[in-house]
Amino acid sequence: MAFSLPLKYSIDNAPIPINPHVNIEQIPKRILASIKFSGKTNEERINKYSQELRKLVEVEQLHTKGGIILFRYNSPFTPGFLRKNEVAIELEKFNK
Repeated sequence: MAFSLPLKYSIDNAPIPINPHVNIEQIPKRILASIKFSGKTNEERINKYSQELRKLVEVEQLHTKGGIILFRYNSPFTPGFLRKNEVAIELEKFNK
């Protein structure tokens, strides 16, 4: 699990975690292809949108690296129909 911090924070001024098992690390910039969807996430829906994303990437002849990444943007207390999500995959390079 990962959380993103607002741009005003850097690795040097990020809040110090209270829990010693939480680490702060900077992820290098990368380019992702993604599909957004709303609603609750379950294995069936994640697979559906992941397959759709892989097909689009293939049609566009983009080269990927790594596996599918799931982004969930809302609290688990947010009603399902209001939740925003994405499935993404990192692109090897992007020349379009």
